Amino acid sequence: MQRLLAGCFIGVLGFITACSAPLVSSTSSTTTTQITAESVAEQPATTTNIPQLTPAAAVVVTSAAEAIPIELHGDQISAGTGVEVNGTVATITSGGAYRISGQLQAGSIVVNAAATDDVTLYLDGVTIHSVESAPLYIDRAGQVTIVLVDGSINTLSDEARTADQSSAPNATLYSDADLVITGQGQLIVAAHFNDGIASTKGLVIEDGHIQVTAVDDGLRGKEYLLLRGGQIDMTAGGDGFTADADGQGVIMIEGGQVTITANGDGVQAAADIVVQGGMLDIIAGGGSTATLSADASAKGLKAAGQIIINDGEIRLDVAEDGLHADTSITINGGTFTIAAADDAIHAEQQVTITAGEMNVTDSYEGIEGQHIRIDGGTITIIASDDALNAADGSGAQGGGFGGMGGGQWTLTMTGGSLTVDAGGDGIDVNGSITMSGGVMVVYGPTESMNAALDYDRAFTISAGQLIAVGSAGMAMAPDTSSTQPAVLINLSTVQTAGTSIAIVNAAGEPIVSLTPDKSYQSLVYSGTGLTVGEQYQVVVGGAVNTSFVQNDIITRVGTTTGPGGPGNPMRPPRP
Repeated sequence: MQRLLAGCFIGVLGFITACSAPLVSSTSSTTTTQITAESVAEQPATTTNIPQLTPAAAVVVTSAAEAIPIELHGDQISAGTGVEVNGTVATITSGGAYRISGQLQAGSIVVNAAATDDVTLYLDGVTIHSVESAPLYIDRAGQVTIVLVDGSINTLSDEARTADQSSAPNATLYSDADLVITGQGQLIVAAHFNDGIASTKGLVIEDGHIQVTAVDDGLRGKEYLLLRGGQIDMTAGGDGFTADADGQGVIMIEGGQVTITANGDGVQAAADIVVQGGMLDIIAGGGSTATLSADASAKGLKAAGQIIINDGEIRLDVAEDGLHADTSITINGGTFTIAAADDAIHAEQQVTITAGEMNVTDSYEGIEGQHIRIDGGTITIIASDDALNAADGSGAQGGGFGGMGGGQWTLTMTGGSLTVDAGGDGIDVNGSITMSGGVMVVYGPTESMNAALDYDRAFTISAGQLIAVGSAGMAMAPDTSSTQPAVLINLSTVQTAGTSIAIVNAAGEPIVSLTPDKSYQSLVYSGTGLTVGEQYQVVVGGAVNTSFVQNDIITRVGTTTGPGGPGNPMRPPRP
């Protein structure tokens, strides 16, 4: 674990308190509100202060027609006041608005104004190719706003060169000032040297159709990257979106449509990631069927702090984790489709889901964290190992989860719907499970070394509906601390896939009925239809298999060989 959250910007998640210093220094007007997001994990209880930074919308003070012209003519440049021309390099030295048009070979537009001067650049049908530097290089200014003129197509490209890729300018569109891109035009960036679009301060995308092909990262806002709208189509040899300033690098997505194909991470932040809306479609590392080298990182969304998702549509096909945070992940809404070669959702501390629709079509493990809490939403998970795993990383090699831990970790479910299909343990908690609402359906393992339900300390159920089928060898039920009745039924023989099973009350009414599409030998059920003192029949494949009386809060029918086993202890290291 690297550190707790230092700060990020976020939608409303808690109680508004006093203001604090803004996260990002900018000459544009900002409003900063301190918000307290209380941890929903019962253990440990933590509080994270999250400043909300909302950069003001780009203010365009003049029209393109009124701006100072910079006209490009192949290997010549003509320009108005405030612009110095030296061969195929035009340098803007004063604040104001400039309209750039035409085509330039082996040249650059440079902004080198006073540090307090704001500059607006209208790109109106621009094609600039640079051989030795960035075609658009913002060296110094206050805030720079790039306006893509309606209907215009603008292209910036550079060439591979032997210069140090860590030295400025190391992007095709490079800025040492806060940078805002807006407008209804199109921007095509072909980065053959390093990054596509980069700001060493903040980068805000408000509108426009932006296409980026980069040998390294696609979009970089070192201190923060804010996406408010527009359409972004990206292919990156490194990461797609990145904000990598230590303790500051924050990415916030409020809207827009984004398609990213990246060899590295789709979205990567040195602090936090917040998604308020929009659409993200990410393929990372070649997708969920690809094989990565040991030191590679190809996650969908990766944060050294926390990830908070309040809304939006997110589709991930990744060669590692779908969502990965070094502290916590909170999902308050949105729709998700995730195929991941490793975990669909992984937080080093806690995962909280309050709403949203989540469909994990492929994963090694579905959701991992020390503490997992489900208060709402509709969740469907397919996992080759454990579907849910609440554990400490100390029990597995290389910092992964899955071994026998100290027994203090938790799964809490108060609402929502959870359906999982697991090759390993369906629910694996190295600690305690508490269920007070919602619907939990588990299609567990077919082999006996794992179980549909596997916990170390306690499973207390007081409300909700629990259905779990799987192998019988390690089958477990809720424990006697529960207040809602539960039954564990171990059948004498394994039932083949497609064989129905039901529990029928004395009136002949099924209180639960299902037809698993995989083999099984045990059923755990808890719900309002089960009453202490009442008699029930177990109907398998349409015929009565056995009957039982619910004699106590927890009733066991048939026999089992022992408790559930640990998860997979051989998790590879995490980059």
